[in-house]
Amino acid sequence: MIKFLKINDPYRLAVLAIFFLAARAIVFLFEIPFTYSELKFFLVARAMENGKWLYKDVWETAEPLTAFLYYLLPNNVVIFSATAYWLNVILVLFNAFFINIQFIRHDVLNEKTNLPAFFYLFLSFSSIELNVFSAPLMASSFLLLVANKMFFYLKKEESQQLYSIGFFLSIASLLYLPSIVFFLVILISLIVFTRSELKSYFLLILGCVFPWMVLLVVFLWNDGFVEFTNVFLAKYFKFRQNYIFWSEVAYILLIPALVFLSALYLSLRDRIREINYQNICRKFVFIWLMGCLLLFLIAPITTLSFLHIAIMPLAFFYTFYFTQTNKTLIASILLILAFVVMLLVEVRSAVGLAWRGSMRKIIVQRNEQDTVKGKRLFVVGESVAYYLDNTLATKYLNWEVSKQELVNTQEFTSIESVKRTFEKEMPEMIIDQKHIMPSVFKRIPSLQEAYSLERPGIYVLKKKK
Repeated sequence: MIKFLKINDPYRLAVLAIFFLAARAIVFLFEIPFTYSELKFFLVARAMENGKWLYKDVWETAEPLTAFLYYLLPNNVVIFSATAYWLNVILVLFNAFFINIQFIRHDVLNEKTNLPAFFYLFLSFSSIELNVFSAPLMASSFLLLVANKMFFYLKKEESQQLYSIGFFLSIASLLYLPSIVFFLVILISLIVFTRSELKSYFLLILGCVFPWMVLLVVFLWNDGFVEFTNVFLAKYFKFRQNYIFWSEVAYILLIPALVFLSALYLSLRDRIREINYQNICRKFVFIWLMGCLLLFLIAPITTLSFLHIAIMPLAFFYTFYFTQTNKTLIASILLILAFVVMLLVEVRSAVGLAWRGSMRKIIVQRNEQDTVKGKRLFVVGESVAYYLDNTLATKYLNWEVSKQELVNTQEFTSIESVKRTFEKEMPEMIIDQKHIMPSVFKRIPSLQEAYSLERPGIYVLKKKK
């Protein structure tokens, strides 16, 4: 397989695409799980379909551009999952071929080969979470555009490229906010590897600022600027959630990690067949990989979907290894075995036979026995999966963001805001998992009169006589 793809031939890329689509089709034959990575964007999109504005009418720390793209997708969970799955397939395939073409076009590696595309697709089987049409995946496409422009700039240092770099980087951050760390990556690379003038840095900053300024104008126009800053910017990095089981990750990624470490060791040796520009590109990609590590450390939600952003530098070093050494037979066998293991794990995960612990963490668990359906609902707590069969009432979707206002019933401003929210949109049912509603009812007697306690933690709106 490695020798077959080592030759730069578009027909061999077509064969690779067919194998990739066939492998993904095998996974698709089983039920595609609906993950928590998708859930918050899906619920925000459904609320937007009902005329609500993100942050202003829906309190959730979802990136605005990703929420808008989810808004364009079907609102039925089953159709959405199928559509999102194949969008993921198309985007991963596009990213793989794009970076392969750009590596060849810019002479980033010492050989013109199809191996980057192969390794990109190979690594996309690392986890079932990489099957999700997620914010990191969408951001990775624009970050690849950033990397492409940087390769061009490192070669010719044309200042106009820096505005495009800043612009694409800004779009990536609006899709996945932790991507903003790559501004630091670009800045360090420009300082270390180029002789850029001060005006070049201003172009980079201007490109970064422009999309954000357009977004701020939109929220100002719709009286949502305060909520945008208070709900999104102020709270995004404040709360952390982990969806990774490291023991399982080590099992899947052990062999690919060994090959990568071999590539990294080889890259540190002196006798390497490459020109000075390729040496600079290799160091730039290494800094990019360090940026991926920083992104992982600061991201508030820890999932393996972040690997979408790390795949490009990993694919680079894999290709570097297989083009710089003749001792590839054992590594090739290991990679084939790793691919088979990854595919089997993906299939077994899809049918619920593998990684039951982590699957419970990343896949939305729906109680089939629950009869709460078709209601305007308010859930006090983290179990927002209830909204899949119901409609979100009130603005309080994200519990971590909302609890400061809901719990702090001693402050007049908080209780007045809660009262206005309920008066604007009265839920037909309240599921109080945090047992805070009695204190809220005590402070708002008119609200208490409107609801009756059906069973512990469940309040139902009284019918008007």
